[in-house]
Amino acid sequence: MAIEQIKDIQTVEFFKVLSHEIRMKIISLLHGNIEMSYTEILHALNLEEGNLNFHLRKMKGFVELTEKKNYRLSEYGKIAYGMLQEVDTRLWKDAKEIIKTDGVWTFSFQILMRRTIAALVDFTLFMFLGV
Repeated sequence: MAIEQIKDIQTVEFFKVLSHEIRMKIISLLHGNIEMSYTEILHALNLEEGNLNFHLRKMKGFVELTEKKNYRLSEYGKIAYGMLQEVDTRLWKDAKEIIKTDGVWTFSFQILMRRTIAALVDFTLFMFLGV
């Protein structure tokens, strides 16, 4: 997928694709394995065919078929993987901001949400304005 095509994908659509755990797993799986057959993905994620088909259709633009009919991440899929990694890194780094009160550990949800949104905005601006 060319950079010009990437710009055509709306930010909302980008986040819709990343909003489901199975699609995030597919992106991570393909990043780690470079390319995989349909059957390999199916078995690695322990999914039914209809379920995998549904998610692969939703991921149009994020995955592409090779000449051997294997799946791999497109350039846009690679950007999505990088974004997921960045959010994970910042999320768990910020999760250290835990407050201990009366011997009970509580999670500062507001801090976590604020930092997560900031990380998403930073990464999105960096990727789309930097591209």
